[in-house]
Amino acid sequence: VGLVFGGSLFRAAESGDLRVIRRLLDRGRDPKATDRQGFTALHHAALNGQTEAVALLLEAGSGVDAVTRDGQTPLQLAAANAWPDVVEILLAAQPNVVVPALLGALWPAKDRLTRWGELDEAQRRVLRAFLRVLQPDGGTPRSDEALIARAQEVGLPGGR
Repeated sequence: VGLVFGGSLFRAAESGDLRVIRRLLDRGRDPKATDRQGFTALHHAALNGQTEAVALLLEAGSGVDAVTRDGQTPLQLAAANAWPDVVEILLAAQPNVVVPALLGALWPAKDRLTRWGELDEAQRRVLRAFLRVLQPDGGTPRSDEALIARAQEVGLPGGR
């Protein structure tokens, strides 16, 4: 996978500039190209919560399972930064994701997502997205306490 000269696709993905992303892709830019840290445009979009850019890059063939030099996937970056809409799109793009991959994606978010009892709405939505994949017939807990308990039952990182 080659480097994108000048990083303009990365900058467009970071800022969610769909017009520029489309133009660059139409001109042949590789959606799987990486920067020096191994980030693809999808990583940059996921890290910055750019939901529409994530969807566009996935449609263009960006690798949902691409890994940076330090081992991070777009899903990990979205979860760590509590971008629930991005998490949901990325989970939908990998329908056969396995539990270890989910746990790996959530683990970097541990400090933000496991201040149990202090969940904000984005954190609740991220946990619910993971739980829907882990237990599709399990229902969605309403209270933070029930959500935390269900997350702990399935092995998501956490604790008081």
